[in-house]
Amino acid sequence: MKIAKFWGWGSANADESFRVRGWSDDDQASAEQHGRERAERLWSLFKSGSLGDKKQSYYGDRLLPEPILSEIKSRNGDVTAVVTRNAYGARVLNTAETMFVDIDLVEEPPAPRGFLASLFGKKPDGAERDVDELLERCRRVLRAERIASARIYRTKNGIRVLVLGERFDPTSSASERLLSAFDADEKYRKLCRFQSSYRARLSPKPWRCGVLKLDVMFPFRNSEDAVRFSAWQAEYLAAAAKYRTCELLEEVGRGAQTVEEERIVELHDGETKIQQPLPLA
Repeated sequence: MKIAKFWGWGSANADESFRVRGWSDDDQASAEQHGRERAERLWSLFKSGSLGDKKQSYYGDRLLPEPILSEIKSRNGDVTAVVTRNAYGARVLNTAETMFVDIDLVEEPPAPRGFLASLFGKKPDGAERDVDELLERCRRVLRAERIASARIYRTKNGIRVLVLGERFDPTSSASERLLSAFDADEKYRKLCRFQSSYRARLSPKPWRCGVLKLDVMFPFRNSEDAVRFSAWQAEYLAAAAKYRTCELLEEVGRGAQTVEEERIVELHDGETKIQQPLPLA
C-alpha cells in the first residue's frame, strides 16, 4: 500500500513562500527533506517555464496526504489494513489485498475540491440506477467468478461489496477485471491502482451531516491549523454520531476466512454502524 507514515513540508526559497509536502516511512526529518527536494524540483520547473509540459508526470508521484490513525497486522507482522483520515475529514479503511468494491447509483453534488478532485475530474451525468438490478448484477458476478464469500452493503448513494476468502493485488489485471465486472466506479478503480490498496469510507461525509468539509491541509503547517482542526473535529464527531455509513443488505457464503479478514469485517461494520437504525450519510 502506498501510504506514508510521516509527512512534512519543504520549501524551495528562503522566505518559505513556496512549500510542498513530502513523505517518508523512516522518520519526520526524512519526510521534510523529501518535501524540500520536491519543492526544489517543482520550483526549477516553474522558473524554466517547463512546468506545463511536465506537471502531469510530476504530480503522478504524489501519495494521498492522509495521516495513519490505526493499523491491522497479520500474524507475521505485515500491515494488511490501515485507517486514515482523508482530505475532507472522514475516516477511511485501506486494505492491501481484501477487495472492497464501490459502485455508484447516482451522481452526487457537491464533489470535494482539492487533490482528489483534480486527480479524478468531473463525474459524468447519468440517471439513478435501480438498486435491485444492481444487486442482481453483483450476485451474478459473484457466481460467475466463483467467489465463495462476500458482504453487500448499501451506502448513501451506492453499493459496496466486500469480497472475502480471496486476495487480490489492487494493481493487477485480475483486480481490474473483477472491479470492471462489478461495474465499480471508474474513479474508485483509478485510486485503487494509484494507491495500491482498496478503500472503504468508515465515517459519514461531513456535508451530509450539515458540517463543512475540513479545510485544514495535512500535515498541519502551524499551531493555528491544529486548533482549527480540533474545533472542526469536535463539531464533525457530534454531527456524525447521528448517522451511519453502511447498511448490510446481504451476506454470501461462509463469511471471513482468516483472522485478518475477521478483524477487517469487525472494524468496518463497527465503525460504519451497520446495525444501528440511523440514516445513511
